[in-house]
Amino acid sequence: MFNIDSAPCFWETVTVRLPNAEPESFRARFQVMPVSEFKQIDLGDPDQVAGFLETTVTGLEDIEDGSGPLPFSDPLLARLIDRPDIRAAMVRAYVEGIGRAAQGN
Repeated sequence: MFNIDSAPCFWETVTVRLPNAEPESFRARFQVMPVSEFKQIDLGDPDQVAGFLETTVTGLEDIEDGSGPLPFSDPLLARLIDRPDIRAAMVRAYVEGIGRAAQGN
């Protein structure tokens, strides 16, 4: 019997490729967005992408600022979303994570 999870989530590694530096990674927990909603997002619109990430990212791990690990918070998420390289990496991680889940079915 198949049990439908009403609020599926998954953890995915987010790899940020910085210019002139080695890639760095952290982990993000994503709330799965229904396809009917995701397909309406214009990934070329910065405001829509920010809204998508604010809705789907529900946890962050392995992020520090030099003084130690940073716990998940809305200000931390906003700080990450404000960086175009990190924003793109989080969207890429979501799409790749959903794709891997689909391949497993």
